[in-house]
Amino acid sequence: MDFRKMSIDEFLDTLGSSSPTPGGGTVSALSGALAAGLTKMVASLTQGKKGYEDHFPLMQETALLETQEIEWFKTMMDEDSKAFNQVTRAMKLPKDTPTQKEVRAEAIQAALKAATKTPLEIAKHITRLVPRAGLMARFGNKNAKSDALCALELCQAGFRMSLENVSINLEMIKDSQFVQKTREAVSELKTQFEEGMKQALEA
Repeated sequence: MDFRKMSIDEFLDTLGSSSPTPGGGTVSALSGALAAGLTKMVASLTQGKKGYEDHFPLMQETALLETQEIEWFKTMMDEDSKAFNQVTRAMKLPKDTPTQKEVRAEAIQAALKAATKTPLEIAKHITRLVPRAGLMARFGNKNAKSDALCALELCQAGFRMSLENVSINLEMIKDSQFVQKTREAVSELKTQFEEGMKQALEA
C-alpha cells in the first residue's frame, strides 16, 4: 500500500479502519515528515528575506536536506507497514507438524527483527532532525519561529512513537544478544535526543 498516493481523507479513513496497517509506526514516520516539512518551510521563508542575509547559506542547505528527508520519511511510512505485514504473514504460517512449527517460529523471529529495525531508523533520523529545527527556531524568520517549535513538538511525538514500536517488538524477540544490543542503541539514542531537544529549545 503506497500511503504517499493517498489523499489526507483516504489515509485517515484507512488509519481508523479495522486494518492493522497503517498504525503507530507509520504515523511516527509521518510525524517525522511533517517535522521536516515545517523545518523546510521556515528555511524557505527566510531565504531572500532582508535582515537574514548572513543565514542564507544555512537556509538553502536546510531546505535541500529537508526535501530529501521528507522523501525518506514518506518511504518509511510504507516500509513500516510492510515490516508489520511480514510479521503477520509469518504468524499465519502452518504449525501442524514439528517442522512447520520450527519454520514458523524462525520466520516470526526474523520478521520481528526486521520490524524492529525500521522504527529504530525512524527514531535516528528524527534525532538528527532536531538540531536543524532548533537552528530554524534560532536563526530563521522570526514570524515563523512557532512553526519551527511545532516541528520540534512533532519530533518529540514521532521519536516516542517509534521507540514504542521498538519496545513492543523486543518483548517478543528471543535472541537475547539482539535485544541487548538494540536496547543499548535505544538508550544512547534517547540521550542524544534529549540533549538535542534541550539545546534546540534554548533558541
